[in-house]
Amino acid sequence: MKKTIIIFLLITNTLLAFSSKDPHELIDSLQALLEEEMDVLERADIHYEIAQEMFLLKPENAYAHISEFIRIARAQDNDLYLYDGYIALSDFLSLMNDYQSSLEHLYKAYNIAEKQNDKSMVSYCHSRLSELFYFTDDLDKSIEHARLALAINYKEKDTIQLTYDFHNIAMWHLELDNYDSALYYLRKAITYYHHLGREPNPVFISHLGQTFSYMNEFDSALYYHFKALELDQKNSSEYEISIDENYIGNTYLRKKEYNKAIEYANASLQRATDMDLVDVMVFNYDLLLEAYEGKRDFEKALRFAQLRNDFSDTLRDKNKESIIQGLNARFNFNQQQQKLQVQEAENTLLRKQKTLLLFITILSLLLIIS
Repeated sequence: MKKTIIIFLLITNTLLAFSSKDPHELIDSLQALLEEEMDVLERADIHYEIAQEMFLLKPENAYAHISEFIRIARAQDNDLYLYDGYIALSDFLSLMNDYQSSLEHLYKAYNIAEKQNDKSMVSYCHSRLSELFYFTDDLDKSIEHARLALAINYKEKDTIQLTYDFHNIAMWHLELDNYDSALYYLRKAITYYHHLGREPNPVFISHLGQTFSYMNEFDSALYYHFKALELDQKNSSEYEISIDENYIGNTYLRKKEYNKAIEYANASLQRATDMDLVDVMVFNYDLLLEAYEGKRDFEKALRFAQLRNDFSDTLRDKNKESIIQGLNARFNFNQQQQKLQVQEAENTLLRKQKTLLLFITILSLLLIIS
């Protein structure tokens, strides 16, 4: 399973446009706004924006803001906000490698989309389900949802979503080693995206590089990987920069240029360590292990083999923690829902009591007048 290929696809789909402001500065300014008095939904919007920016820097820190966003959405009984919240929580859980919980929340978003009878929201959920089923090795369901999204978006003429549909189908073909078809759909995605008048999408470009790498066309692969890296550096997307560097290191490894492979693996590893991205760290340990084996430096190769094994255990523990977080989130949501139901029951009882009191008062007045 070529999971390294789309490790950051979900997060990039969430952030359809990049901020021109430095993410650290933007997060600081947004967090400062939370200290001010404002409308409750405006506060929810700020929590949502902070979560989106944190996905690019340190995804684990996004969880608290997503949870608060969903709490407000539930309290306000706002299905549209709740839809966005479930999508964001699904993204978070996917990044924590808890795909089952991620699917559960994505289905909650899908149910809201169906209830709203919004074709764009429904197709978006199909697109996300296609990606998640890819991660869980269920290619049949992955392509089924990709085609459902494609059919809706063609009918609705939703060009932006069509680009992601083409990308998902390309990844499905790449998984099956259908390289020509993968290139065809990736180029189609890039062309559609270009027609929107937007800056090139680094995800599509990077995956074009991955396809050429699997075809052993390494010069073409490096050309597209460096192009994607340049775009991500321009947008200060630290998470994606670390992935670009890992891809470049892997391409040099396949070319047997071990020193360059080690250079980019170390750069990627440093960023991943700073962001506490254990899964990306493990990918780089694998890369460094193979590179040092290629150089016949078995002492360093052994060190990275040990680190890989140690952090693989950490990754499994992290998965357990994320599952617990998911359970806690669901418990908190259920608790909030129960509170809202109790409050609604109390309000209903109060309305009945007021109606009864009014009836008795009017009856008493009529009796007095009589």
